[in-house]
Amino acid sequence: MRVVFHRSSYTLLGILAGFLFFATVSPVAAQINIEKTRVEDPEGLSLAVATTFSFRSGNVTRYDVSSSARVDHKRDKNHIFLLGNVGYGESRGTTYKNRAFAHLRFMHDASPFVTTELFGQVENDAFTRLQLRVLAGIGIRIPYVKRENIAIYQGTSFMFEHESLDPDNVGDHLAEITTNRWNNYINIRLKLNDKVAFFNTGYAQPRFDDFGDIRILLDSGLQIELSSRFSFFTSLNLRYDSRPPGTLKSLDIDMRNGLKFDI
Repeated sequence: MRVVFHRSSYTLLGILAGFLFFATVSPVAAQINIEKTRVEDPEGLSLAVATTFSFRSGNVTRYDVSSSARVDHKRDKNHIFLLGNVGYGESRGTTYKNRAFAHLRFMHDASPFVTTELFGQVENDAFTRLQLRVLAGIGIRIPYVKRENIAIYQGTSFMFEHESLDPDNVGDHLAEITTNRWNNYINIRLKLNDKVAFFNTGYAQPRFDDFGDIRILLDSGLQIELSSRFSFFTSLNLRYDSRPPGTLKSLDIDMRNGLKFDI
């Protein structure tokens, strides 16, 4: 559940600016599924936070922590949200995960059938050689089915992208890349009952000038509401990059479980 706070525009801008600074200066993930973060927010301002933590001790000492937060503001046909995430993991005194990202998106319901979108994102991930990625885009989103227990959306957009990679670990791959991509996605959400919800999203992002250079993201998740404020979630994330830098593999698979707390 979410509690809504009505504030002035100046308060909202202050929260957004402060959170964006926090998320961007922290070390992030390569390809992000924004679709699973969309929610039907009430009018006004709302905030949600989530944290996952794992620890192992004995023959191997290992811990992993991830935190995310989201700020939304919705009024009439306009909706703006800011999403940020940081993640850190360490095993045997060696860091194996160090990443963060921030995503800002503005949406306007141009009609019952089309929503226009403007978005921007910054991210970095030390373990995919990514020092910094900055992207910005504009596009449309179409709701094919929008019911209480099922929703199906398709989106397409033009996306500008700039990447700065670790020059010592990219091999024959360029360390600085500026390009334009065609961002496409299908999003499906199912509400199985009052307590259980499922989502699945598929992204495809080819370059306009070279369709052989493509990124694919498949993201699925299940959320179970334990109480009015706590939820358990499990997710499966699959990422594919046809031309990864250096010796990185094209395919990454990540599965995680955790608890979500809504303020």
